[in-house]
Amino acid sequence: MIDMNEDEVVRLFLKNGFQISKSAFGLIPEDPEVIIPKLKKITPRPFIITEQHIKKVLDTSNKPVNVKVTEEYDFSKTPIHVGDYVKELSARYEKIKSLLLKQTSLKKLVSINKITPRTIIFSVIGLVREKNDDSILIEDPTGETRLYFDKNMKKELKNILLDDVVGAQCKKRKEKYHVEKVFFVGPKTKEAHGAPI
Repeated sequence: MIDMNEDEVVRLFLKNGFQISKSAFGLIPEDPEVIIPKLKKITPRPFIITEQHIKKVLDTSNKPVNVKVTEEYDFSKTPIHVGDYVKELSARYEKIKSLLLKQTSLKKLVSINKITPRTIIFSVIGLVREKNDDSILIEDPTGETRLYFDKNMKKELKNILLDDVVGAQCKKRKEKYHVEKVFFVGPKTKEAHGAPI
């Protein structure tokens, strides 16, 4: 059994190309080295390890997993710092955002921090940080918000993965923001694109 303090755990994850979110920290086993190889197999490979990532790799049900490596990163040549991950995530977000803006018709696009109790109809572009059965938590550089999916939108919700950057047309109903259309950039299903991209 390995007894590591928080700083040692953070250094171990950074050395292996990961940053740990606060919600994931409490789920890390006493010997964190045992989950590093499993985290490296997650596709697409995350930069920030969330609670969902830890739960996924600790799942002992031994379900068959189809893994397709689309890109590999070599972190052994130069030291990696937290700022490097922030820079990489920001660059990825901005690139996908610019593609969404060029190729979709997102109406009344706002930054998350501009959504107010008076906002009824709007669109946002954000990075998916959490996902559950009926909603996602997305964030952009200005903040985060939860978006809900009605039954007729469950197919689109199924196609959304953690760390995806998506565009969403939304409408406020009963104090919740409901998604009416989703826009992706990448190989999602035709129905999920919302518009030809």
